[in-house]
Order: sequence, then C-alpha cells, then structure tokens
Amino acid sequence: MIKWGRAQQGREAAGRWYCSSSWVCGLFSLRKFVGILIKSFNINEKKWNCWIQLYNLDGEVIEKGIKLAEPGSHVTEEFYIESDKLNNIYILENTNGILPRYIIYHYSIEL
Repeated sequence: MIKWGRAQQGREAAGRWYCSSSWVCGLFSLRKFVGILIKSFNINEKKWNCWIQLYNLDGEVIEKGIKLAEPGSHVTEEFYIESDKLNNIYILENTNGILPRYIIYHYSIEL
C-alpha cells in the first residue's frame, strides 16, 4: 500500500494518479472464454466506468473493451464478479455511503 502522507498536495496527487489509471477488478471464466473486468475513471463524466475484455482459452483476445452501461458511479466503489461457468456473469457493485448500497447486474455473453 502506498502512503501519501497527510499533506493536502499528497492526497490530491494520489487522487489524480488513482483516477488516471485503469484497474483490474475481477476475473471470470465461462464455457468458452476467460474475461477480465476493468474499471477506469472518465474525467469528462466524473464517473467510474466498467469494461470487459474476453479471451479464448488459448489466451487470444476475442473482444476488447466491451463497456458495461450500468456499473459505475461518481465515487470509488468496489466490484465483485461471479459467473455460472456457462454464459452468464453477475457483478455486485458496492457503493459506499452513509448506508452501503449493493446492486447486482446480470449479463449473458454469447459470441
């Protein structure tokens, strides 16, 4: 874990660095594919967005950058991902706030 200190400029630098990067939030496997869930911050929308990249079982890219419309928020949140190992993936989004809010999204992937 990186410690940025208490200085305001340290926190601001950490926030800029964190929002300027893309982050792998999860891995999942389906019958014919392996997928990676990635989140990145959209500066124009001031919102985190979710993307999926799919690979075949030989490691070759099948689909790159499938944007998921629903998950994503204006605050840093956590994503958890599960699959039924066939064609369905489920994403649990945890939005931090006064009361935690959990949302489950379901996607069916057919290529």
